[in-house]
Amino acid sequence: MSPVDILVNNAGIVPMLSLREGSGQEIDRIIQVNITAQFHVTRTFPPGMIERKRGHVVGIASISALHPVSGAVIYSSTKAAMNNMMIALSEEMRQEGNEFVKCTSILPYLVTTRKDIVETANFRFPFIYFTGIHSQHCCRWDTS
Repeated sequence: MSPVDILVNNAGIVPMLSLREGSGQEIDRIIQVNITAQFHVTRTFPPGMIERKRGHVVGIASISALHPVSGAVIYSSTKAAMNNMMIALSEEMRQEGNEFVKCTSILPYLVTTRKDIVETANFRFPFIYFTGIHSQHCCRWDTS
């Protein structure tokens, strides 16, 4: 595998599941995908970044890390963990003299692409309505 200079942790599942709902297995799965896997992936790449004296680790959290969503307690908690992981990793890199490895946490807000979330979530803030822009107009994938 080629050296990795930029890591974007974007894995996550968004179940509308309150703490009282769902089985222990469902809760474990959400935690496994949304945070445990992120820890394992993230710890794999910084050693090479440190060796090359460059790199960037990006964690995709959620605005729910700061403003938890009623009916999505587990999801909100895992996204708060992701945000805190990136803050702590950045501080760790700085304290170890590896400030050339940058760490960024992104906290996107909800875009109404999933009707089930829009209909069941109890958000404190208004939605950003998705107007149907196709991904080919806002994304470019380089498969070479």
